Amino acid sequence: ELVSIGRLTEHELKASILEGQNIDQPDLLLTARVLKRIALLCRGDRRKMGLAGETIRLLQQAEQTSVFTAKQWRMIYRILGDNRPRKMQLAVVMSGTIIALTCGWLLLSSFTATLPVPAWLIPVTPVVKQDMTKDIAHVVMRDSEALSVLYGVWGYEVPADSAWCDQAVRAGLACKSGNASLQTLVDQNLPWIASLKVGDKKLPVVVVRVGEA
Repeated sequence: ELVSIGRLTEHELKASILEGQNIDQPDLLLTARVLKRIALLCRGDRRKMGLAGETIRLLQQAEQTSVFTAKQWRMIYRILGDNRPRKMQLAVVMSGTIIALTCGWLLLSSFTATLPVPAWLIPVTPVVKQDMTKDIAHVVMRDSEALSVLYGVWGYEVPADSAWCDQAVRAGLACKSGNASLQTLVDQNLPWIASLKVGDKKLPVVVVRVGEA
């Protein structure tokens, strides 16, 4: 059920975002410009405001900072439904679980920020394959290969042998697994890995966008 409210004042909007969240220095972080952008994306939806607060809190904990860069704010805005940065394509991959990636949702307390960033975590421009006519019924992939493709959606070139959920936080991302309805996944506006029934068997696919053909 969608929970929505009418037009909010800046104070009411900030209160809705901070409700139940231990956000450090909220007055410094939630400027009038940021609140205006969040208000436009949430459109009075309290659940989205709660998602904004949760994402901000987790990103603060992951990055150990009270203020965000423009890039980090863009990641938060994308989670709230801002699709302007780029259009994403559909690719076919292998996995038996439904996985969604987003910024800072999974925290590893043992991760040390001073560790050097591996070369495979340096963002690169993803290569879009033009040939999508392969018979997917005969495609066989490991779970790590599927995750490797999903990392590619976010602009990271990760070898299949290193592509695991517990590595996501090192790229400022997070990996979550579970079951959800199609509409719930669409509303999250994030790529995920799901099972596609082809003939008499199920094949995993990466879904990065849902719409009419």
